Amino acid sequence: MTDEQLRTCPVCSFGPVEAWWHGQRKDVDCPACGKFVIYVSLNQWLSERRAEGKLTEEHKAVLRRLSIAIRHSASPPLITFDNWEKLASEAPKFTMAAKLRRLLEVAGRKATPGQRFSIGSVEGIRLIPEIGAEDLEEIWLLLKHLIARGLLDGKWDSGGLAAATVTVAGWEQLEPLGGGIPGRIFVAMWFDPSMNDAYENGFAKAIDDCGLDPRRVDRMDFAGKVCDHILAEIRAAEMVVADFTGFRSGVFFEAGFALGLGKTVIFTCHQDSMAELATHFDTRQYPHIAWSDVADLRAKLADRIRALRSVPRPI
Repeated sequence: MTDEQLRTCPVCSFGPVEAWWHGQRKDVDCPACGKFVIYVSLNQWLSERRAEGKLTEEHKAVLRRLSIAIRHSASPPLITFDNWEKLASEAPKFTMAAKLRRLLEVAGRKATPGQRFSIGSVEGIRLIPEIGAEDLEEIWLLLKHLIARGLLDGKWDSGGLAAATVTVAGWEQLEPLGGGIPGRIFVAMWFDPSMNDAYENGFAKAIDDCGLDPRRVDRMDFAGKVCDHILAEIRAAEMVVADFTGFRSGVFFEAGFALGLGKTVIFTCHQDSMAELATHFDTRQYPHIAWSDVADLRAKLADRIRALRSVPRPI
């Protein structure tokens, strides 16, 4: 194994990276992809294919998705010949609104109000998997769109974006009145398998459509007691969505806890359960989104979030 192969990420080709060999495995800490472990056989094959110019367009597309999958994995994945394509297929797919939101958050982390920053080509390449972009050209496209919307200001030169600032309008997007981590939406709901489609294609996609980050406690890796983690997630959330389908006592508690903290809570329930919900005096006075199917849920919830946060519709 050459020094160049050790210093370069075998997945995204970013360099330099930190890497250590452990027998037939290599631990990699890539500034773009994040941390992962790769078997020597796959690492060697990818390195040789790149050096010989024999990586096909299909291979390159798989590696782009794999880079995103690694970046957004809850823990460093082990990548082998047997699973690298499967892992790539499981990479999250971000909407354009979500990509714009993530890129604006990157800008907000780079400088305080009034301070200037730059995003050059190297930084742009590093951001590709974090934003979920296809390539550097999409990063530039997204930055230009944020400027056009008045959320960023800056100049373009041969190296990328220079002398940039987050505008007042941009900070208003990043620092909503509700508090919590901007853009983080905690979803309290029944975890029965019958509700999986409602979460994945209703709640989560509605939140994604607004460029925000859906959080459901049973989809996270954490240490310690689940009840402590739930309370921590609600405290950290900007907003809470509470769905009362199934009438789970935990949802009532979580909605009440969020209201006690002054959080914005969006109440939802399947329309078939609305009549029974009316018997619950502690929540019936709040306006509920009554949804009929997953598509209806997605559309209504996205509209409610946009109304509460002044989130523009994606163009």
